[in-house]
Amino acid sequence: PARRAAGRTRDWLSTPHTRELAARAALPQRGLEARFRRRHGPVSRDEAYAVLWIGLNPVEATTAGTPRQSARGTRVGRHFFERAFLARIYGKGDKPEKVWTRKTFGKGSQRFPVVKMTIPIDEHMEELLPRYEPAAAKMFSERLAHEVDFLLSREGAT
Repeated sequence: PARRAAGRTRDWLSTPHTRELAARAALPQRGLEARFRRRHGPVSRDEAYAVLWIGLNPVEATTAGTPRQSARGTRVGRHFFERAFLARIYGKGDKPEKVWTRKTFGKGSQRFPVVKMTIPIDEHMEELLPRYEPAAAKMFSERLAHEVDFLLSREGAT
């Protein structure tokens, strides 16, 4: 029962985190799904835990939506990147265009090096994690009680 309760708590916890992180970072939720990875601990009677891994590296700018380039820069969703441009720079083929900017500007500046534009999410996540700790502990105890009650009722019925 503890393993099921931990897994359900983990799944419950990822939903509001994804939703709030998407709202704070002005990103669509589908762009953050890969940042939340779920897995279980070892299968034994003594140990049962669930892991919710959250990737905090910056998200590529194209995750925010469809890029639109103008003379001043590139807009992606609600984010604007000044002097940025759309291009397929590293790699050929069907890869979609990414949003890039040059490291140096001005007269005589070179085409390279370029930097891929990203949107940081780590600060937003650091604010969200402490808020959900008490709620996660409460949810786990409720789920565990529910699972134990279910097993006891099933045992009593047979």
